[in-house]
Amino acid sequence: MKTTYNIFIFALAFLLVQACGSKSKENVSETTDSTANVSSQDKVAQQKQEALKKREAARQERLRIAAEKRAAAEKYYTDASGTLVYNKAEVAPSFPGGKKAMMKYFDNNLKYPQEAVSKGWEGTIYVEFIVGKDGFVRDAVVTEETDSDADQSLKDEAIRVVSNMPKWTPGTQVGAAVSVKYDLPVAFRLI
Repeated sequence: MKTTYNIFIFALAFLLVQACGSKSKENVSETTDSTANVSSQDKVAQQKQEALKKREAARQERLRIAAEKRAAAEKYYTDASGTLVYNKAEVAPSFPGGKKAMMKYFDNNLKYPQEAVSKGWEGTIYVEFIVGKDGFVRDAVVTEETDSDADQSLKDEAIRVVSNMPKWTPGTQVGAAVSVKYDLPVAFRLI
């Protein structure tokens, strides 16, 4: 199940990067200005996109490895409220409607902070949260996988959107609903 989760996270990040890349390529093909300055800017933008893809893939791999180590070391822990929380359950929690519905939720609810837009800030914010045995999301926090120089307004928006997610199907352990820790990347890209 962890492999499915990792594939989902990688696919989500890949789709977001691909969507940004294809839109910028459309914009480049629409412009017919053949000056050297525009060509140079296109090359820099392409190199930036390629570097972003590599960095994102490496970060996803580090996140996957860290989650696997955490789950192997400790199957569960008790949070501050005394609730038993699993790092990995037999059946992972799932967003209502699946991956496509989650992507649609983010498309409809994620608001790019105006300050970040005006300053050209982009980034992927990694959010860790608990899907309770009742299916509600709680205790959302930004993880250390997020770039330390990521803008606070992007972090706040990622926490807001994740915290307001609809009720999930909870994870189960030995057939009973349990609270499960979950990690999710929230990508902010200017197009």
